[in-house]
Amino acid sequence: MNFIIVSIIISGLSYTLAQMYKLLLYKYKRVDYKIFPWVIVLLSTFIPLIQFNFSPFKNAELLIEPIGKNLNPLPVPIRKIDTKDLAVSISNINYNFQELVNYFWFIGIFIYFLYYLMLISKLIKIVNSSKLSLNYSCKYDYNIYISQETTTPFTCWIGKHAIFIPAKLHKKLDSREIDAIIKHEITHIRRKDIFKNYLFIINKIVFWFNPFAHFISKNVVNDLETACDMEVIKSSSKAERKIYGMTLLKISLMNSKKEHFILNFGSPTKFLKKRIAFISRNDYISVSNKVRILFISSTLLILITIKPLMAYENISNSSYSDVNLKSLNYKNVNLQKYFSGYEGSIVVYNIKRDKFFIYNENIALERTSPDSTYKLISSIFHLNNKTISINQNKLLWNGKKTPFKVWNRNQNLDTALRYSVNWYFETLDNYTDKKDLSHFLSELNYGNSNIEASLNRPYWLESNLKISPLEQTMILKRFYINDSLFKTKYTDLVKNSLYTSKNNYKLWGKTGTAIINKHEIKGWYVGGFEQNQEPYVFATLIKKNDEANGEKAKKISEKIIKTNHFY
Repeated sequence: MNFIIVSIIISGLSYTLAQMYKLLLYKYKRVDYKIFPWVIVLLSTFIPLIQFNFSPFKNAELLIEPIGKNLNPLPVPIRKIDTKDLAVSISNINYNFQELVNYFWFIGIFIYFLYYLMLISKLIKIVNSSKLSLNYSCKYDYNIYISQETTTPFTCWIGKHAIFIPAKLHKKLDSREIDAIIKHEITHIRRKDIFKNYLFIINKIVFWFNPFAHFISKNVVNDLETACDMEVIKSSSKAERKIYGMTLLKISLMNSKKEHFILNFGSPTKFLKKRIAFISRNDYISVSNKVRILFISSTLLILITIKPLMAYENISNSSYSDVNLKSLNYKNVNLQKYFSGYEGSIVVYNIKRDKFFIYNENIALERTSPDSTYKLISSIFHLNNKTISINQNKLLWNGKKTPFKVWNRNQNLDTALRYSVNWYFETLDNYTDKKDLSHFLSELNYGNSNIEASLNRPYWLESNLKISPLEQTMILKRFYINDSLFKTKYTDLVKNSLYTSKNNYKLWGKTGTAIINKHEIKGWYVGGFEQNQEPYVFATLIKKNDEANGEKAKKISEKIIKTNHFY
């Protein structure tokens, strides 16, 4: 829906600029009937779809060294803990509404497509019922037909070019007037005006909801007709100009029926006056290419500049733009084979060597809801804030049924983390001053640090709080090295709840899943591991229309960790 609104606004602005350009030229007796101003307007309808990537850092991808499945065992005792990636489906009204808008859009395209198919069918009927004029066809070397089915001369292309002259006009006009009509239509063919018109018709079909798509289509037809007039009369005598203008007037007075889809010699009364006024004068000067280039560059600059200001996603929330990747010790790595069927990214940080490994830089910088991975940070905050303590962190279940039996009982921090119990962390937040939480997240540089809840769901669950995989990894680095915000006794408590035993190596992590209207559209897995006695932290994010969840992200992460070195 937002795309539709922004598309209309931007195309409306470009349409206004094109009209101002035309009026300014008219004031100074300059003419420009090239269609490029309308092409700019046409292209502007697509501008909201463009995703700009201003990152200048294009490091060559490095295929990291595979090491097989054998990892050095750690001297630390390993326990296998049952952890569950449990997540509830949330109803997203905006998601449903967007789907409805999309269906409505495609239905509109289909209806318009059927409408133009009907016009093509009508055109084919006219072609089949018309008689080829051998006299005119031989004289002008084009297929020229006399038709009983049309009321105005026109040119079309259905596999080949053809010019049609109404039988009624053929009887009433003299040979000089018929010649004027044919010259006009042949000029359309030589200028390829028919195909230009088809281009704008296609745009009108696709963007049928945009009134400016219809406005520019109408203006293009008018400009093509006027440009054709210019071409025909530029070498004509005053007498020939008069005949041409009178022919145009006669046809327009005789034609009461409007033809669609085709370029025709006649015109509506309002535009007819402009065409005849133009034909009768010869003091207009064609505009120079310098002026055209100035208009194009100025318009594009304005449109590209305002596009970010009208973005329908808050840019500060949708991308991590504060980081200068050049300042990081990092390498792009090729891990595409592990993400088969998913759009995703993984960021791995080698703590000992202070080096980042990034697969899919664009998604690594893309901010999105942390979902249940936020519970790692929530645990630390509430321990720091004394909402709970290491020895006292049990909460009583209020008896309200949830989708999972394991949630329907009393919980402590260990079980709440292992089974990702939403109500536990929501309850802790209810006993917290929001200012303290906001200050903690800001000090931590946790994404956009926005804790305003929306749509009756937690701020961390497909709501306003957003963070990128790279930021997750940076925070986990601080988590691991126990900086001022992370006390060792608290981080150990959290990690102990999330350790997983896998082939004699230690891995800990928290999953997160976004389920919108029963579709698993996103999965997180963030945590840490040790490999060859070197500590690492990582964040994995996967996205898909369905079947993208935390458990899948976890499996992808485990495969990557088991089969690759990161140093």
